[in-house]
Amino acid sequence: MTTDDQFQKVLNDLKTKNAERVLSIWIPSLSKGVNFKHLTLNQQKSLLTSSIRENLLKLDFSRNILSIIAENIAEPEVDINKLNVIDMISIGIAYRAADISSDYGFYIDDVLHPIDLNEICKKIRTIDYKKVSTPEIITSDGFHVSIQVPTIKVDKQMNDHLHDKYKDLSDDTDSIKNILPDVYICEAAKYINSIDIVSQDDDPETPPITIDFSNFNAVQRLEALDQIPLTVLNRLVSVSDNVQKIESLILDNIINGETVSIELNSAFFT
Repeated sequence: MTTDDQFQKVLNDLKTKNAERVLSIWIPSLSKGVNFKHLTLNQQKSLLTSSIRENLLKLDFSRNILSIIAENIAEPEVDINKLNVIDMISIGIAYRAADISSDYGFYIDDVLHPIDLNEICKKIRTIDYKKVSTPEIITSDGFHVSIQVPTIKVDKQMNDHLHDKYKDLSDDTDSIKNILPDVYICEAAKYINSIDIVSQDDDPETPPITIDFSNFNAVQRLEALDQIPLTVLNRLVSVSDNVQKIESLILDNIINGETVSIELNSAFFT
């Protein structure tokens, strides 16, 4: 019979071997490939379990992927807290293609139309990300608001907030209508990086008051957001639209004249 010490040595050998197996994943925000360890069985199981629990908010994938990224990043100099939601899509598709299967597809009129996820990974490397690569400043009524593509960390933070608030919500039309305002506000809160409050007439002799959102929790973000002029929030939509256009370039496929989109949720890993 194997002793505990013998088993521990075997387990350590397996962990060492697994750490040597790396997968290069293209990270759009860094414009380069970054090495990650492969998915483990337990990591896949955690994603599959979450897909079974997933409610109408479809939040569990983004809530779980950050911890997997933290465990699997093989280049410690990369700050995972700065990776954004577009990077998350690239990471998710690369893991699905490499560690589960690159075969994917859509049923249209009971006919399966296959999609090669390796081709999607190649496409991710060729997309122009300039419009979402740097923060944008929105100026209105003495507020200079810096907005950027949400990081995975902030995305998880706000999704955790929504999940905890609505996890027992029934999946019906009225319930969905009731939560849409909260979903919209949480989405807006994800984009704000910092705010400079400038003096009246923007007096250069008076330094602005800088509010850094990066250390706020979800509730603090929402309370601060409530004090920002609506003119700023309305203009924030343009940046959100640019992010959604990038996501569509990655995830949308035209089949028989019909646009179908890869849904990057936990069930994607089945």
